[in-house]
Amino acid sequence: MRRIIACLSIVVLLTAGIGASSPSAREASRKKAFFLSLLIPGAGQYYVGEKGWAKTFLLSEGLLWLGYAGFREYGSWRENDYRVFASVHAGVNPEGKDAEFFDDVGFYDSVFERNRVAQWEEGPKALLYAEGSQPSWAWDSEASRLTFRSLRSSSLTARERSLYVVGGIILNHVMSAIQAARSASSGGEEMQLGQCRPDVRPGRLGVVWIRRF
Repeated sequence: MRRIIACLSIVVLLTAGIGASSPSAREASRKKAFFLSLLIPGAGQYYVGEKGWAKTFLLSEGLLWLGYAGFREYGSWRENDYRVFASVHAGVNPEGKDAEFFDDVGFYDSVFERNRVAQWEEGPKALLYAEGSQPSWAWDSEASRLTFRSLRSSSLTARERSLYVVGGIILNHVMSAIQAARSASSGGEEMQLGQCRPDVRPGRLGVVWIRRF
């Protein structure tokens, strides 16, 4: 909520004292449109009167954020699933365990196998897990270990895709800013269908396009 209020405050400050009657004012208008849309996609378009584009970029922004939230939530669900599954089928205590630990859990059938491999590969410098009466993990079956790997993979994939969506959000901001600046540079004089009226002056018959400012 605080971020939303801060963004709205910036928008109000940037849009204060709008005027585009001179070349310098138009240049200021172009910059304002650029930074408004860079901050909130569609805001610059709304400022220059491009309400159609404003809705497009704002809708895209909303859908992208929904996608990001969806991937993050799904990743969290799957993370909870694989942690619980490892606890039930391998005796893992998931509290305080990092990503590297769960990588090892999914790759080796037991802590004993993992430690033997580490000793063989790294020698005396190998970092080993505890092998007491309650070992860190020991899978009850190969099928359980593979199921765990599948659950963990789906969690990691969802988190990775959420990062791709962040890239899409950044791209949406940049594209919106560029389009808003171009619209402001043209002075908002683009002609649109349906924005015409009859020219009924004596001796003339036709239509006059109404320019949108």
